[in-house]
Amino acid sequence: MFDNLDEYANHGKCIIEKSEDITKLNNLIPNLPGVFYILRLAQGNVDMVYIGKTNHSKLGKQITFDGLRYSFTGDKNIENWKDFFNKKFKEENIDALDIHWYVTFNEINMDLPEFVHGQILQHHFNIYSMLPEWNGLI
Repeated sequence: MFDNLDEYANHGKCIIEKSEDITKLNNLIPNLPGVFYILRLAQGNVDMVYIGKTNHSKLGKQITFDGLRYSFTGDKNIENWKDFFNKKFKEENIDALDIHWYVTFNEINMDLPEFVHGQILQHHFNIYSMLPEWNGLI
């Protein structure tokens, strides 16, 4: 669906099932800047439900980025995502979540996560005339 993401060599995916703890992402997702999307696997259907990115902060002229892992399991994020996933697993009868991640800013690629995130959201919107269901909820 997102052909422009194919250029990022450092990428991967992982599955979170209903009974699993999201802290397993610590071993599966690098702590580098980038974008990610989440597919919901429920009752034989697959739907894209979220498109996200890492955050950044600026000190003077220096930009620092949170990493992909931190986006899920950082101090302030872990309880938000854990509670949100648990709630959604129950409410939507979800079997698993398929998380795809891409490092967009490193020594090879210097694409700001915000820029790539905007492109992905726009592409999704052009196809479906709406944003993914969970964008804006967390």
